[in-house]
Amino acid sequence: MAKRRIADVPASPPEYKNKYETPEDKESRNRIFILIGIMLVLIVVGVALLALLFMGRLLPPAQITLPNATVGGNLTNATIGGCGDACLYQQAMNLTDADYCRQILDAKLKNDCYIALSNVSLTACVNVQDHATLAGCVNKFALLMNQTDICTYLPEPQATSCMAQIDPCYLNNGTPRLLCLALEKKNVSQCGADTDCIFNYSIATSNTVDCGVITQRPAQYACVASITGQDKCHDLSGAEKDLCYEIFAMRTNNSLYCTATTPDSRYMLDCIGYFVKHGADYSLCNSLTLNNRWQCYTNYSLGTGNTSGCVAIDPLASSFRFSCFFQFAKQWGDPSACDLINDAGQAVTCYVGSIMNNTNLDYRNCRDIGPIVWRNKCYTEYAKMSNDTSICNFIDTANEKSSCVGAVQQQ
Repeated sequence: MAKRRIADVPASPPEYKNKYETPEDKESRNRIFILIGIMLVLIVVGVALLALLFMGRLLPPAQITLPNATVGGNLTNATIGGCGDACLYQQAMNLTDADYCRQILDAKLKNDCYIALSNVSLTACVNVQDHATLAGCVNKFALLMNQTDICTYLPEPQATSCMAQIDPCYLNNGTPRLLCLALEKKNVSQCGADTDCIFNYSIATSNTVDCGVITQRPAQYACVASITGQDKCHDLSGAEKDLCYEIFAMRTNNSLYCTATTPDSRYMLDCIGYFVKHGADYSLCNSLTLNNRWQCYTNYSLGTGNTSGCVAIDPLASSFRFSCFFQFAKQWGDPSACDLINDAGQAVTCYVGSIMNNTNLDYRNCRDIGPIVWRNKCYTEYAKMSNDTSICNFIDTANEKSSCVGAVQQQ
């Protein structure tokens, strides 16, 4: 018998491939199948949840009870992008977004929406139609955000009151505002280069060091003198010394320092003039030479509204006397001051200048005018200026009264 070759032995059939697989290999293979199954289940559940969420977004939101409004009816008919007024209101509440309120068509519901969000949304607050709610929320947001601009959503005087809460210095302008800010922040730098602010701040805080911030030497020395009560102006000379005494006198309200200036200098005239304009006795002017004295008397009358300064001018100084009464009559709207001029021609000039086209004219002063012709003219001009025929009733003469009424009506 021929010997078989090993190569001729048939291979094992396929069904015997795993015939000798160990138990460990089987267990490992089973675990893999289980994990794959779990992952497939999780994927299916996840897809299902996403589908549900997506479908929920497509469904209309649930209805809610609206303040002072009925759900449904016309509200649901007015739709914007598929969402009616009720829906928009709910979206505004859910998202705290006033923009949804803006899209609501019903005016009352829109205002209710803004009111509901007014404490949490500035946009909602400024659109509220209820004045009490608007004032409350605007003040709240202005204070919270520290912005005076927000106050402008309020009418006056509430707007100004609101701004004053945030900025106590708001009601002031110019130097008073700068001084207010400097005192509030306790820092002279808030004054900038404003000398009056620096001066007043230094006095208010009794700090002579801050006087050094003033660039003008006379004011700088006067500042220190005002705080310490000691005469620092004496350390200066010439015009600087005079100006220092003038400032020192005004700041301390002590007219005696005016006499420390050079006699009859413009500094002495200005210094004394300041005090007589503010009510000091015009006898203070007597330390000046004649011409300056007459001007000082004039300053007194123009500043106080008292003609006694003009009366005190020597009648021989006729030009000064006339000028004083004329300026007084125009400035104070009182043509009766012209009666005190002893010269008839000058008096007429005074009547014309103080009555015709004088916006300061006061009809209550017309009755004191001596010459009746100028008295009637005074009433007539005031009636024309004020477009008020009732002023003509103060005229006693029938013809003049009629002419006054006609003059007003013909304008």
